[in-house]
Amino acid sequence: MIRVSTEISWVNKIMIDSIIKEDLTRIIKAVGKHFEQLAGKTILITGANGFVPSYFADTVLALNETLLIKRPARLLLLTRRKVSPRDRLGHCLKNRYVKFITQDVTKPLKLPSGIDFVIHAASKASPRDYTANPLDTIYANILGTKSLLEYAAKNKVRGFLFVSTGETYGDPDQKHIPITEDYLGNVNTLGPRAALQESKRMAETLCYYYNKIYDVPVKIARLFHIYGPRLPLDDGRIIPEFMKRIFTGQNLQIINAGTSIRTFAYVSDAIEGMWRILLIGKTGEAYNIGSDKEISILSLAKLFVKMSAKKTKVRRAYDKNIPHLKGTPQKTTPSIKKISKLGYKPKINLETGLVRLKKWYESRTK
Repeated sequence: MIRVSTEISWVNKIMIDSIIKEDLTRIIKAVGKHFEQLAGKTILITGANGFVPSYFADTVLALNETLLIKRPARLLLLTRRKVSPRDRLGHCLKNRYVKFITQDVTKPLKLPSGIDFVIHAASKASPRDYTANPLDTIYANILGTKSLLEYAAKNKVRGFLFVSTGETYGDPDQKHIPITEDYLGNVNTLGPRAALQESKRMAETLCYYYNKIYDVPVKIARLFHIYGPRLPLDDGRIIPEFMKRIFTGQNLQIINAGTSIRTFAYVSDAIEGMWRILLIGKTGEAYNIGSDKEISILSLAKLFVKMSAKKTKVRRAYDKNIPHLKGTPQKTTPSIKKISKLGYKPKINLETGLVRLKKWYESRTK
């Protein structure tokens, strides 16, 4: 029987705040015995200092202090720039099970042999960032993925997770909502979001053929609107933008009537789902990760108004020329039936997740 420690002792060893500690404990309990596959193994995480991949890293460190005490896993954390003590993974700098690799994933990679699992998450994810840096986004997803797949083919890795995005579906035909994994998509190759959409699609194609030709055990996670602790307030996406505005006493701004429909998944649910894909998902296949609970942007804004301690109001704007908002789909609800067969079920509803996120932001400013 798996025993997962509920003690807070391990959180002190890896220097994580209580909210993230609770998230990690929830992930470990949910995935349970499947994590035994990581015992004594070496895991490479690219883009490791990012919002989502940093949670992967800390899951492993938490496992080393709970489930994997006798056979800890080792982490290779690949980052584009050198990690400082103030970064998301600053607490890992002196951890004996962690080795940092400072390298641009778009350049020829110099990796040691003996890597068992690869989690490739190096890519810009915020619309503001990938529209401002389109070529960086394209190269990370295509050149970086190619290099990692070549390594995986030569070194016979046990598992390879490619972190993709629901943006690969583009602006979906509304008769295909909720979006299933077999929907072929509706993407404008010359559009403002094409740098991310098309490079992720090409990367998925690379994954598909490296699996078919070289038997690389690739699995693909398509993320839809993930939020939670470690998401910067200046990220540009709707949840941190609204959060920033209620902290600064500004009104919330929505475009036109705020009728666009979105779904939002809390980060611990998304990370749990991706671990399930890597450890028990079907090789060569893609899985949607997110929530299927829809909410309009106007209704989301009203939730934030309720959370605000100040007299925050919702204001409508009619300018659609904000660069990272161009080409935004009206509705992008994923089907999560496929991943539910792996035991995935979102546990943190939006209201609860927003309260947790607000408390986390507040804790960082004290």
